[in-house]
Order: sequence, then C-alpha cells, then structure tokens
Amino acid sequence: MNKELKFKKYLQYYVDFEYLDEKVDFHITITEKEQEKKQFWDIIHFFKNKKILEPVDASFSKSIRIRCEDGEYSIESTNLIARQVLAVLLNLQSKEKSLYSSWYLYDYDSCNEMPQFIHSFFLAGDYKIIQEDVMISTSWMDDCDPNILVMSPLVGCYNNSSTPLWSNMGANEDALTKWYYQKFYRENVKGQIIAIRENFRPDGYSSSSTTEAYLKWIMIACGLILLKMFI
Repeated sequence: MNKELKFKKYLQYYVDFEYLDEKVDFHITITEKEQEKKQFWDIIHFFKNKKILEPVDASFSKSIRIRCEDGEYSIESTNLIARQVLAVLLNLQSKEKSLYSSWYLYDYDSCNEMPQFIHSFFLAGDYKIIQEDVMISTSWMDDCDPNILVMSPLVGCYNNSSTPLWSNMGANEDALTKWYYQKFYRENVKGQIIAIRENFRPDGYSSSSTTEAYLKWIMIACGLILLKMFI
C-alpha cells in the first residue's frame, strides 16, 4: 500500500475488476439483518435492479450508505480507493451507463490545512465523455491501494506480450487519449474552466504563446510595409 497515488495526465487508466473482485473484501449490511461478506461483483449484481434514490458517496468513513426504494444499505471496506471506485460504478450502473469506461486524470489538488488530496478524472468511452467530474480523495492517514485504478496496457497485445499485434496500435491509443482530452477541454464545463485556469487552448497550445506569435507576425508585416514605402 502507498500513502500517495501518482496518477499522470494524458494517460489512460482503467478499473482492474479482477483485482477488485478477488483481493478486496466488502461487507454489506441489510436493514435488520446481519452483515454479510460479499465480493465486488456480488454487490454490483445485488444493486443492478434496485432504484437508488440519491447519488452514492464514499467519503473517508469506512462505510458507504445507499438509499434505495426498498430500504437503506451499508457497505464497508477498509480499502479507501475501492470504496470510492465502487461508489462511482454504482452511480454509473444506476444511470445505465457502462462500467468499463476509461479514466483520465485532469486535475490534482491538495488541502492547505490537512494532508488530504483530490485526484479529478473524467470518464470516457465510445467517443463520448461519460462523466466529467469523478473525484478520488486520499489522505496521509489512509493506505492507498495502487492496484484498483491501473494504467492501460498497449491494446491488442498478442499472447500477453508487451508488443501490440499491429504496429500502429500504441500510437492510435495515444492519439485517442489526446482526442478525448481535447474533447473534454472544448465541450465540458470542468474542462473549459481548467483550460482558462491553466491558460491553454483545447488543442494543447498555450494561448499566451499563440498571442506572442501573432504579435510577431504583425510586426513583421508592418516592417515589410514600411520597407516598401521607402524603396
């Protein structure tokens, strides 16, 4: 376990469902019943046909409370990252959205008063932004499991090799990642705010450098005009 997660921008991350199902323990409490130990997919299937009344939120407490039409449930896990990812996936499922979206980091923030950190992601897939503001919170008081959200391997690798089957697969995946970021910065409010704050255009070029280039072009044009006037 780590005390800090080191996600990076312009990389594709995904949920390791196998690890989540096999290595992380969850305990669900149903109203007036004893707590039961469940695996990840058991919980996903349990809530699949239930109507969740409000978004599921996983804070720093070790339990998630879920209000449904047929009652209230509590899910506990000592794994901070697993709790938060489970909450995100339950919310996606309740909106009938895919659980298999790719995760892209777009912002990182730290608290000035206590050792807490927020990693902000947008989720994307099928050439669409699925959700624009997913926050994973961490703290120096908690162990952070780096195996829940993992970097995507090269797509289409052959026989578990690190080399893709086709020569352009890696480059295509990188290009698609950049395309999703550009789409996020152009079309989504959170992305537009980050672009303004960081002073860059959605295509990745700094707006200040673009302005400087434009001013240089104006100066050169004016110089040529003056030169022609005196020749």
